[in-house]
Amino acid sequence: MAKKGATESKKGTGGAEAATVLYVNGEKIEPHVVDAHAQSLRQGYTRAMGRGAVPDTRIRREARENAIEQTLLLQEARKRCEVSEDEVNARVEELRKQGDKERELSEDELRRIQESVRDELLFDRLSEDLYAGIEEPGEEACREYYETHRSNFMVPEAVHAAHIVRQPAPGSSKDECFMEMVEVRRKVTEGADFASVAREHSQCNDNGGDLGWFTRGRMVEAFEKVVFALKPGEISEVFETEFGYHITTVYDYKPAGPVPFDEVKERIAEEIKENERKRILDEFIDGLRENAVIEER
Repeated sequence: MAKKGATESKKGTGGAEAATVLYVNGEKIEPHVVDAHAQSLRQGYTRAMGRGAVPDTRIRREARENAIEQTLLLQEARKRCEVSEDEVNARVEELRKQGDKERELSEDELRRIQESVRDELLFDRLSEDLYAGIEEPGEEACREYYETHRSNFMVPEAVHAAHIVRQPAPGSSKDECFMEMVEVRRKVTEGADFASVAREHSQCNDNGGDLGWFTRGRMVEAFEKVVFALKPGEISEVFETEFGYHITTVYDYKPAGPVPFDEVKERIAEEIKENERKRILDEFIDGLRENAVIEER
């Protein structure tokens, strides 16, 4: 099926469908190249969505398109850009220093590495050429992006909290543990320093029981239900979770809302540039495909 004006053809012998090999402007794309793209896509989808979430037919289709586009870009890079042998050899030497530099490479291994490095450097040269005109976004452009994409810069509510936790000691009952915690809470409510009491009485007393900042979903539900209901400075009642009996306090609270512009200005500038790079690359690839001959033989 032709895409964006590209000349595509598929040759077969009828009957059962035979295995085919891709050719782009007469250059053969080895099946293992498409397989490598498919494996990379499969791993990415598995990390993001879980194993089997994306049908293998879709993965193979996307892998095919990626292999075609990569080949078109490399063909163009070879036409437009140059890389010296000195640059290739210097890069190969860097790679050898990072790996097993004692192992001797065969002529075939060295040739394959040199070819791969040359292609990578050509891609870099082509990218530099394509993106040379991208300018650093100004303050006005960044602020406009911030306002129109405000939902991208929202942060959920968060608390800075600390706790004291105890489980019943061997041979003692839950009731005894609860009453011990009631006495510990009395000390805190009468003015004792929470961190000092945590260091003395908590079974999780690192940093005086300080849990740092966290948002919902980071702790068990029973703990979050209590801690997010507290105001800064308040001390909870003794309550139970699967980890034992707790007393918690909130040191500070941040409501949900947008991150201040100044804190994300650099990130926004990079996003604007990345969007421009993507637009340029997509248009460039579309142009290459319009004049490409893509075949399956």
